[in-house]
Amino acid sequence: MVKSCNFDFEYSIIFDADNTLYEVEPKKAYKVQNSYICNLLNISIDLFEKQYQQAIEKIKKEKSLIKRNRTYSISKTINLILKKKQIKLDNKIIKNISKKALDLFYIELLESGIKYNENTILLMEKLRQKYNLFIASDEFEEPLKKKLNLVFGDYKKYFKFVLSCQIAGELKPSEKYYKIILNKFNLKKNKCIIIGDDWFRDLKSAKDNGIITVLVNNKKTGEPTYWIKNLDELNDLYNYPVFTINYIKINQ
Repeated sequence: MVKSCNFDFEYSIIFDADNTLYEVEPKKAYKVQNSYICNLLNISIDLFEKQYQQAIEKIKKEKSLIKRNRTYSISKTINLILKKKQIKLDNKIIKNISKKALDLFYIELLESGIKYNENTILLMEKLRQKYNLFIASDEFEEPLKKKLNLVFGDYKKYFKFVLSCQIAGELKPSEKYYKIILNKFNLKKNKCIIIGDDWFRDLKSAKDNGIITVLVNNKKTGEPTYWIKNLDELNDLYNYPVFTINYIKINQ
C-alpha cells in the first residue's frame, strides 16, 4: 500500500531510467554471466546463448514479475539444456548457480555497461530546484537503485521517489507507473510530464490519459507530445514553470 502525501513544487517530472537517464550496454555483462554458467556445467556457450534467447523471447510475453526476473530465465535455460542432455541436477543447485551468475552480470554491468553524460547530472541539479523529480522504471528495485547511485552518487539528492516494478506489481506498459506517483504525491496530471525512451512502454498510456510526454530517442515513434534526441534538449525546462512546445527544443 502506497501512502499519500504532498510535495514541494507545483510541477513535476517523471523519468524512466534505463536508456533515458543513462545508456545500458549489457553485452559484456551477458558474456560474463554466460561464461560462468557454461564453464561450471560444461555447456557449449553457443548452445546456452541460443536457448537463453529463446527462453527470453517467450518470457517477454509474461506479465508475471517472477517469470520476468532474470534468475527465472537463467534457471529455465539451464533446466532445458540439462533435460536435453539427460542430466539431473537439484533445483536448489540450479537456483544457486543462476543467482551467482546474475550477481556476476550486475557486477560487470555496473563496471562497464552503464554509460552516462555528465550534463545529465548538471541538468538534474537545475531541475530539482524547480520541479519534483521522480523515477518510474520496471527494473527490479535493488539493481535499479545501484544504477542510479552509480550515475548520481546519491540518487535521493535528486529524486523524491523511485517506483520499481515491485512497487507497481507489474511490468510496463502499465498506467500504474504514473498513477501511483500521481496519487501518492497528490500531483495534477496537467502539471506533470513523463519522459522516456520507449513510446509504447513508457509514454502511450500517459499520453492517452492527457499527460504531456517527451520521447528521448534518436528515432521518433508513436505520437509523443514532444520528441527530443537527448536530455540536453531539456535544459529549457529549467527556465519556465509550464510545459509548452515553446519551451522545449524539438528536433523535427
